[in-house]
Amino acid sequence: MERPDYRVDILPRRNLVTARSGDRLLARSASTLFVDEQDRTWISDFSSHAILRFNPFSQRFTAFPSDQANARVLQLSGRIGEVWGAESGLDRLVMIRD
Repeated sequence: MERPDYRVDILPRRNLVTARSGDRLLARSASTLFVDEQDRTWISDFSSHAILRFNPFSQRFTAFPSDQANARVLQLSGRIGEVWGAESGLDRLVMIRD
């Protein structure tokens, strides 16, 4: 399978993340970003209390909202098959297995 041409720019001083496919802007946010072993980009969406996954092959986002209000996901990390999010508003970690 051919890998799509996309790029992610991170401006650390402003914590600004932009994702592009060619000239098309896919996402722009002050978020945390994690790219997994399958080249999918995971983004924390602080305002909607969710973790988003962007699949560069399908060019689609999938949302994984918190099951509680005020999650405020600020940090992401992971390992093969798992993504971890730190819900600072709830003082807990969440894991998405994929």
